[in-house]
Amino acid sequence: MQTFDTVEREALDLPETDRALLVKRLLISLEPSADESVERAWDDVIASRVQEVREGRAVGRSVEELLQEARAKYS
Repeated sequence: MQTFDTVEREALDLPETDRALLVKRLLISLEPSADESVERAWDDVIASRVQEVREGRAVGRSVEELLQEARAKYS
């Protein structure tokens, strides 16, 4: 059986994308009510939005514009 220190060391040696995936899976494992189909659905939405941006179909807004709008709305 591996110790925590061994697992941690091996995890930190993983490439960044693998570490991010590991973190996501560990967090999901702590949520007993987490539904994998919901996670997959969100992943699909994210992928779709990324594709819209790449194809130029999404209209972006600057952070400054969004912050100004939020300040005006909630101040």
